[in-house]
Amino acid sequence: DRVVNFVTGRLGPWSIVLNGSMDIDNIDNVLRYWFCASSGEVRFDAFKIVYSFRFMSNAWILPDSCMEEGQKWQRAREDVYKIVYGKPKLNAAMMVYRSVDIAFTNGEINDNFFRLDDIQAIEFLQKCNENSAHLVEQIVCQQYYKEIISIETEQPSEKLRRTIKQWNARGILADYLAGELDIPPSAVCTYLGSGRDKRKIEIPFIDASGNERWMENQDSNPIYRVKAYINPEFENKREEVERLVNKIIN
Repeated sequence: DRVVNFVTGRLGPWSIVLNGSMDIDNIDNVLRYWFCASSGEVRFDAFKIVYSFRFMSNAWILPDSCMEEGQKWQRAREDVYKIVYGKPKLNAAMMVYRSVDIAFTNGEINDNFFRLDDIQAIEFLQKCNENSAHLVEQIVCQQYYKEIISIETEQPSEKLRRTIKQWNARGILADYLAGELDIPPSAVCTYLGSGRDKRKIEIPFIDASGNERWMENQDSNPIYRVKAYINPEFENKREEVERLVNKIIN
């Protein structure tokens, strides 16, 4: 229980270093993702930041000398998330998500699935129901579904806020679209989510005299995203999908 609470940020103030505004988990993620996506380019000194964390007076702090690297991480994180939420990354990710969701609904997923590596998981899904298998086979062939709806807003309707809070909002919306359009469940995938692409740094920076400095001009609102992806075979249903999605979120 203590490990789970630490990882999920519920064992504060200690857990803030692993699940907080600028935590070592996200520093690592951004470093590796940008490095791979940009052919080895390095945007910030991750090791300098990570090794500089100090726990003092029951709170985490960083030395003033790390502020510039923190700003670089912040900008790199924003650029990484633009890639993550863009094409074709999110198209493929939601196809995998949909494949797993359908298999889970069919009772084919158990705890052992989450101990598989990527290749084993794909092979497992290829042996599941017809819809799950079809989705991963398309991914393996890099035949990604078409993004036919992309809504991004910082001022969501109350209906969209409520919809996103449902634990399986993506699966529910995809099932609804498939039913209304009379197409196979595997033919449509959706993404619903919210997040801050630019994450505010809420850890103080301490100078040599012990004075606190805080990062300025960091205010940003959560971005709410709704995206729908469809098998190119049914791309002619774009207008109907738009009508149905707007009915759900507005």
